Amino acid sequence: MIAFGSVFIFGLSLSLAGGNLMGIGWLAYQLAQIWLIILIARECHPDAIFYALMIPFFTWYFGYQRWDIAKVPLLFSVGGFLWSLVTAGLA
Repeated sequence: MIAFGSVFIFGLSLSLAGGNLMGIGWLAYQLAQIWLIILIARECHPDAIFYALMIPFFTWYFGYQRWDIAKVPLLFSVGGFLWSLVTAGLA
């Protein structure tokens, strides 16, 4: 848990260094990812948590497969990711 918190704080500080708009997008992306991981833990087999933490974009795949319960966090995740990419180009 400490490692996760330190990665979260480090990433937030780096994205805020790129500009406040980039930090907002990164924060939205990370909070949505946490939300998706909680949904995965609640809805799937325990192995899926490992996949979500180790395989890039597995949470997006889960959101696509389970659109009925994961549409809001999936849209926040994709939107925050794209927002970070677009505003990084502006900085």
